[in-house]
Amino acid sequence: MKAIGLCLLGLVFAQGCIVTTGSDLYEVCDFSSDCNDVDAFCQSFTADWPDRTTTDSICTFGCFDDLDCPFSNGDPGACVDFGGSRYCMEDCDSDFDCDVGFACDIGGLQVCLPY
Repeated sequence: MKAIGLCLLGLVFAQGCIVTTGSDLYEVCDFSSDCNDVDAFCQSFTADWPDRTTTDSICTFGCFDDLDCPFSNGDPGACVDFGGSRYCMEDCDSDFDCDVGFACDIGGLQVCLPY
């Protein structure tokens, strides 16, 4: 709603604007309704880094194994067990594979986690 209001205001001063409608898989979200994939839901994850503990939410879905998780950034998704619940996460080789606000857990899971 806020984006639409800003867009309408922008139309008065500019020729147009772009309104984003949601989050793709493995991207930040606030609510499950933010996720573009109808089967995805918004799940919160907490990462313990050497210098901080960070929590953020991404669009994801449950999985049984890596084959259930789609590709992202040219890499296969990874099915990761978080205390008995398994979720698809964005696989990574370095921080450059992750979205802003996320880092690659190189020494551990090799997935993008909130940073």
